[in-house]
This record gives sequence, C-alpha cells and structure tokens, in this order.
Amino acid sequence: MSNDEVLHCGNCKHFENVYCKLRNETIKSPQQTTCRNSNSAKSKPDGVIFAIVREVKKGIIAYRKIPYYNGLRVDAIKDGPDETNVFWESYDGHKLIFKDVDEYLIFYEKELIKKRGFIIGAVIGDIIGSVYEWNNIKTVDFPLFNEQSDFTDDSVLTFAT
Repeated sequence: MSNDEVLHCGNCKHFENVYCKLRNETIKSPQQTTCRNSNSAKSKPDGVIFAIVREVKKGIIAYRKIPYYNGLRVDAIKDGPDETNVFWESYDGHKLIFKDVDEYLIFYEKELIKKRGFIIGAVIGDIIGSVYEWNNIKTVDFPLFNEQSDFTDDSVLTFAT
C-alpha cells in the first residue's frame, strides 16, 4: 500500500466527519475505512464497507481490505509480539475472533450464502402461497406450484430490502 494511495473514507468525497452522505449512515470507525465508491463519482453505494487492517503473521506485515460484518468494523488485534488475529464485536457485546483474515473471509462468505438461502426460501414460499393469498386453505394437502403461481410484491420488497 503506497503512501500516496487514497484508501480510507476520510478522503472520499462522499464522506464528511464520520457520516457517509452516499450511504446515509454513520461510520463508527472512519480511520482506515474504505469502499468501492472511494474517490469516485458513483451516485449509489457499490458493495460493502471495508476495513483496512494491518495483519502480521510470522513477522510479515500485510495490509488487507476486509468487509464489515453486519455493519460493524472488523479489526486486527495483537496475539503475541509478531502475530495478529481478526476481531469483531456486535453492539450487544458478542465477540468473534479468527486466527487470520483468510479465516474471517471464509466465515463471511458462508454467512452471505446462508443469507441468500433465506431470501430464496422466502421467495419460493411467496410463489407457492401466491395462489392461496386470498383463499384461506386449512389443509396441508395442496399442490406447491400450478399455472397461476407467481411472485408477488412481497418478493419484490424482499429483494429491494
């Protein structure tokens, strides 16, 4: 990471004090924070916010960009003189510690896949129930899909959210 490379939100033209006007949210840790919109004219947020952390493993220092988890910064913490771990803490004090950035990224990807599965399940349920929405059925013996099955505004709003 070169010294003249602009990476954190303190230099992003959408960022003022600790509030990101582009995302309409407060950034709790503005130092060493970035996103794909940093220093761009994009008018919509492009992806998640990233923390830039200094990872030390076996005495080797590397700077890595890692995505925030559930809107909260993930950071590196010391684990001995020449090692760091990755650390995350929720608003209610729940803590997660990972041995390194790679372990955290594996966890993060699994969480994303899980959330996508929930959304897909909700949409499938919406499609199945679409033909019964105004006809209350009191049985569990009914076809899951038929010619009238279609997504509803519930699916659209789920994706929009």
